[in-house]
Amino acid sequence: MSFKKVLLASALIIASTAASALPIITGSIDFLGSISLSGTDTNGNGVDYLEADSIQLTNLLLIGGTGAYASIPANTSTIFSQINLDPITASNPLWIIDTGSASFSFEADSLQIDLRTATDLLLSGSGWLKADGYEDTRGYWDFSSQSGVSFSANANVPEPGTLALFGLGLAGLGFTRRKQA
Repeated sequence: MSFKKVLLASALIIASTAASALPIITGSIDFLGSISLSGTDTNGNGVDYLEADSIQLTNLLLIGGTGAYASIPANTSTIFSQINLDPITASNPLWIIDTGSASFSFEADSLQIDLRTATDLLLSGSGWLKADGYEDTRGYWDFSSQSGVSFSANANVPEPGTLALFGLGLAGLGFTRRKQA
């Protein structure tokens, strides 16, 4: 098979793949709500974060979103899974929003405790942001008992222009090598 045919077939495959790909999720989303702690009160002051076995975020509302999340109305209700603290686990999806016309969720694959005192709890992790009409996108999240929950998309996907330049570079190398042979 000639070099030109291989190059043309490669270009067609790349073009058809890029044309059919869904957009990636961009932006961030922030929630605010109440925190319920479950555990045994050992000091008579109510269950604190050191005594808690789990936390449940309740009355959770979307307070802001950018990028793919900008179209979700503020104060949209969110369902959040319980987070067990010892060991740290949660069922997936960690959270889900259903607006009626679109569904958004986060599938956690890592959870970690960054800070845990009687009065403060900081959690973080990573996973997959999912949304109707979008490619599943790697994302990161953090939770602060002081300021709420934040999720952000972090996609390391090359832009189509980058792929085109890479393809042209490979073609140029191929033509140069062919002339030298």
